[in-house]
Amino acid sequence: MKHYTDEDIRAILQKLIEKDGLRHLARQLGYSAQFVSDVARGNRAPSATFCTSLGFELIVSYRKIEQASASQVELGSAWRNTRRQRVRRGRRR
Repeated sequence: MKHYTDEDIRAILQKLIEKDGLRHLARQLGYSAQFVSDVARGNRAPSATFCTSLGFELIVSYRKIEQASASQVELGSAWRNTRRQRVRRGRRR
């Protein structure tokens, strides 16, 4: 099974726009022309439901880093400490 990138989806979307026209394609997919245009130009990421309407499935994957560098560990602990401070002050974000 082939995996597609955001750029691949945008290229396919551009071809569909050239073939059918932006407004017609947007109406056919059930989205506004502005949204379809934003995705095609890269101003918005294609959402899971949008990908489904094009016949694709959005899959997000993660992989474990073999060995974290010192800077990655420091960044992670700094983020956690900042979050803890916000929660203690009652400003959870």
